[in-house]
Amino acid sequence: MSKIINLLTANFKYLLVLYFIIQLSLLFKFPIHYTSDSGYYFKLAQDCLSHGGIYPLPQHLFEDYIVAPLYVNIVTLLLTIFNSSLTIGIFNIVLNTFQIFLLYKIASKIISRNVAVISVIMYIFYLNNLGLELLNLTELLFTVSISCCIYFYLKKKSWYFLLSGIFCGLSIAIRPLGWALVISMFALIIYKIYKKEVHWSVPLPILVGIFGIIILFGSITWLSFGKFVYTSNNGPLNILMGANDLANGGYSESVFEKGNAGYIEHRENYAFDQKEQFWLNQSLSWITSHPLKWVLLF
Repeated sequence: MSKIINLLTANFKYLLVLYFIIQLSLLFKFPIHYTSDSGYYFKLAQDCLSHGGIYPLPQHLFEDYIVAPLYVNIVTLLLTIFNSSLTIGIFNIVLNTFQIFLLYKIASKIISRNVAVISVIMYIFYLNNLGLELLNLTELLFTVSISCCIYFYLKKKSWYFLLSGIFCGLSIAIRPLGWALVISMFALIIYKIYKKEVHWSVPLPILVGIFGIIILFGSITWLSFGKFVYTSNNGPLNILMGANDLANGGYSESVFEKGNAGYIEHRENYAFDQKEQFWLNQSLSWITSHPLKWVLLF
């Protein structure tokens, strides 16, 4: 195994070039027909293109949820250049390449160049990363935003902390999971302040960056949509699928069928935030009544 790693490390640059060529080859070889989440994001972007607006549009008020608003708007922007799935694929290759660069820089900064090279090699041979270029999903843009946040945080200067916060805010506008990074980062900062390793003012530019993006993006959607929306709100819907009498720990929409906990009669007449609140209440009610069963479903 060590000989293989040494061989790959010695030919690292050639491996990167080969990986890039493979990405391009896959993109032009396989016809792309988006389905599931990929298809839904594509449909939303096409809606915005045809109506000349930004997502969410007024017509999306009665959808079941608002999802990845920043990502959908970026896809819309890409499709204004050339309205084809090929445009999204090329964008994914750019993101994947940039992710490799960030991974290398972060691993080099934290540990060493050798570890960075091995990390990149592991990333390349994890084929899921290669397959993502053929899809229209939030994962690549989200992880690049998260990586940028970590990369600038490691620079340890005020302006870089601001950039770190901005990219953290952007990640939240793509997926709410970005809040997990906020919690982790601030837990670390508070610990370092307590140990007197950093000054108490360190979190301020990060907070300005995070909430600056949230307020800016939320205000834009409020002006065009009438509601302050800055991230996905499909969390309660997903939680309810794992917090009901029929839950089995997997993906199942049976809870939304008539007679079950998530059913809303004529739900097309209810706004997305009304449905969100109903599903959240149903989830919390079941979890508080069955805490052990809910944990076991993990």
